[in-house]
Amino acid sequence: MNLLTPQQLDEFIHCKEDFLYFAKTYVKILDADSEGSGTPKLVPFILYGFQERVIQDYEIYSQNIVSKFRQGGLTTVSVIWALWRCLFKTDQVIMVMSKSDREAVNISKKVRDAKDGLPLWMRPTLKNGGMRIDNDHEKEFAETGSVLSFHTSKAARSRSLTHLIIDEAAFIPNMADEWAAMYPTLATGGRCIVISTPNGIGNWYEETYMKAKDKKNTFHPIDLNYKEHPKYRKPEFEEKMKANLGLRKWSQEFLCDFLGAGETYIESALIKEYERKCEDPIRKLYPEWDQRPEDIFDDLDLPNSHYEPGAMHIWEEPRLGHEYIIAADAAEGVGDEGDNNAFHILDAATLTQVAEFYSNIVPPHKFAVVLKETATYYNGAQVIVENTMGPGLAVCNHLENTLAYDNIYYTQTGKREKAGVKLNKNERPVYLESLQTCMMNKIVKIKSYRFIKELKTFIWNKQKQRAEAQKGKHDDLVISLAIALFVTNAQERQAPIGAIASNTIFADIFKNESFENIKKELEKGITDDMFGEEQTEELAELLPKLIKPRHRRPFDKLLKSFDW
Repeated sequence: MNLLTPQQLDEFIHCKEDFLYFAKTYVKILDADSEGSGTPKLVPFILYGFQERVIQDYEIYSQNIVSKFRQGGLTTVSVIWALWRCLFKTDQVIMVMSKSDREAVNISKKVRDAKDGLPLWMRPTLKNGGMRIDNDHEKEFAETGSVLSFHTSKAARSRSLTHLIIDEAAFIPNMADEWAAMYPTLATGGRCIVISTPNGIGNWYEETYMKAKDKKNTFHPIDLNYKEHPKYRKPEFEEKMKANLGLRKWSQEFLCDFLGAGETYIESALIKEYERKCEDPIRKLYPEWDQRPEDIFDDLDLPNSHYEPGAMHIWEEPRLGHEYIIAADAAEGVGDEGDNNAFHILDAATLTQVAEFYSNIVPPHKFAVVLKETATYYNGAQVIVENTMGPGLAVCNHLENTLAYDNIYYTQTGKREKAGVKLNKNERPVYLESLQTCMMNKIVKIKSYRFIKELKTFIWNKQKQRAEAQKGKHDDLVISLAIALFVTNAQERQAPIGAIASNTIFADIFKNESFENIKKELEKGITDDMFGEEQTEELAELLPKLIKPRHRRPFDKLLKSFDW
């Protein structure tokens, strides 16, 4: 850098001590509205109040995680702050990590434009000896000995950093593994800034952010509201964005809604509604089979400070005269990241969840014993086991032959009956549709937070064209509830007419708001002019009768001969 005049030296010292002064006085950035127009231009960098607040938090807290709205300029202000540190502070090693090399280079260009827009007396270049390296991936400042680099995750693993800035963390593949590999680079006192818009739930960014909100990790959460941006406060902006993006993208990119950002199989708003009605169990059983017992994981990861382990959660004890059904999804019980042995217990009359079991460390033969004893306790409940794979077959065999439990659900396969139900690729969507229908029509009553947690990561995979758990997540409680609801509905369809009470829970589907809306839509076009007043009244009476459940029962003619 050239020799400075006294006035320039004063300005240099002022900039060194005050980032906001430096940014507002000397930084210029590429005008977003001019990009792609053929005449891009540098304009003064105007900081908004929410951006200043973020920078203050960067200085106070060593680890920050930002939930940002779209086009809020958070990446830009963060990398300008990183440039300022490298210009005025010694021995800074700052890396900006992006999901791809293209994004890394684009962010590097933002820094280049800001650096090249500085006054000549402040601007470090290769020619004046102010820069040792100045390319798309690395910028090394000679006078301060600081380095600012722009890479994907793999480059961060072998470097000791003073600051790591992770941009759009929710969109970086396998971020949990990348974080585990990178964290040692910060172990000697390095600081971390994580910036992203939401991208569904179940990913590293969402889980880290939620733990930060609950004060279960060392990250400081920073929440931003799009209305803090002066350009986004007008009502017409919201209307325009909703129309252009759709409600799901609007929720993700401007409301910072984690759940609304994902392609969940059950609508996100409905999941939230069910979650609000969940309850803590009245008691827990089998603490030795809880895969996360209190003595093997850190206090910061506990669901709450008074967490009591227990694989089985009970919300209601069995009631005299009530019938119950138990639907189970079996697994190997190998622990670690393996699938869970899971079952739900539902009150057959009300479809209320009364108990639930969930464990990935109980072996199949012991799981069968738990099923048998629990079913006996719940008034001899009917047990339905998914038997597609080996563990399910083993549990069915154990229940039927070793334990001789006498209320097992059987499926007709040709001329034989076989214990349990098989969910192949053709039948699985049908079972899941029962879950979706019952939840949409709100005829099943859910108490379990564990089930809701699985449901949040149970998504529609567009590539595979199927509903499934997100990679690294589980669907054992989702599948077992789908089995319970499908079988219950199927048994109602096969029962003799008159054997079911007129207020049966599944009949409520046809009193649902969706059906009422469809009926009203059909009635819209009916006028007295079309049919005459008498015919219109008759048709209005007839329409509600058209939307009624009709089931073709096995042996229907034989049942009718007995007036059933």
